[in-house]
Amino acid sequence: MKNLAFSALSLIPCALLGCNGGTPGSGLLGSDPHLSAAKAQSAVNQGLSLASQQLRFHPGYSATVEGIQEDLPSNLATGDLAFHGVVFVCDFGFAKDEQDWYRGVAKFKHYSDGRWVLSEIIPTQQRDNLDCLAHWEGSVEVK
Repeated sequence: MKNLAFSALSLIPCALLGCNGGTPGSGLLGSDPHLSAAKAQSAVNQGLSLASQQLRFHPGYSATVEGIQEDLPSNLATGDLAFHGVVFVCDFGFAKDEQDWYRGVAKFKHYSDGRWVLSEIIPTQQRDNLDCLAHWEGSVEVK
């Protein structure tokens, strides 16, 4: 009788977390905790659209998520971005300069309820050395 009670109690964590042969997302508590590049791409598209409203990108801009590096203990992830046609005019007050982003990063936060949220898009390589510190901060849920 004791063995039966122990066996039943030991299955409860598996029922909640999904221990049925390693199939992600099969437990009662939710889905695969990992952030895929495909899921991140949709959020980056939305974030870049919001950034364009603020920075007024020229038409035809886009960004490609090339890969994701997760830091699950910190509940963070970073995506490498390749920008295509992300061009805008940066107004320094005393002068205007056209900015062209080539490479960048997208920063994501992972919440305890399982959601990933895009929080920043930051250029790391651009055409001109005159940096107007343009970037995007906000909140776009990854779906």
